[in-house]
Amino acid sequence: MEIYYLEFLAFLLKQSLSLEQIQEIGRILRNMTKRNKIHFFSFFSFDGEEIAKISTAFGKCLLSDITDDLSSGRYSLSIDNSTVAKESIGGLKVRYLKDYEDFVTGVNDLKTAIIKTKIENKILGIKYLQGSSDAETQLQIVNEKLFNLGENVKKNLIGGTPSSVNEDQTESITDLLACLKKLKLNNSSKIKDETKKQLK
Repeated sequence: MEIYYLEFLAFLLKQSLSLEQIQEIGRILRNMTKRNKIHFFSFFSFDGEEIAKISTAFGKCLLSDITDDLSSGRYSLSIDNSTVAKESIGGLKVRYLKDYEDFVTGVNDLKTAIIKTKIENKILGIKYLQGSSDAETQLQIVNEKLFNLGENVKKNLIGGTPSSVNEDQTESITDLLACLKKLKLNNSSKIKDETKKQLK
């Protein structure tokens, strides 16, 4: 039995998955096995086209969930630029706190609901960069991938950090974050001015 476990781990490691990702895969498979819910392995072939269609459907659902989270609470933005096969790619990741309902078993096997808070790190989107990765280009990506999700999402951004260790990229991303902060302050000033006018 141990040889199959090692074979499975070796395969996952070859896929360049992180230890945390491997741990999550192992956890869900173990839970499904306990509930006798792994019969689907015999019925589905994991065909690439089939996975792509399901991924698209899941993607829309997940984006909707993230939009709801970002619309209802504060979050920070992390930006990273990378080069893959000579192509420059910009990635956006959001970080925020989210409450989950969990259950603990007490005396006489009675289950009590408790609220747990978890730090969420979600990849919001990626985009190919056409030659330039300056602050203006980064701002276009943020507008397209993040701010287009709604006005509340725009207002709930509280800050961000560059993920890249590249000095030039870090400088452009830092400029972008300063620009976003300036835009946010300007928007806040406009709201205050409009409120004052309404109160007069």
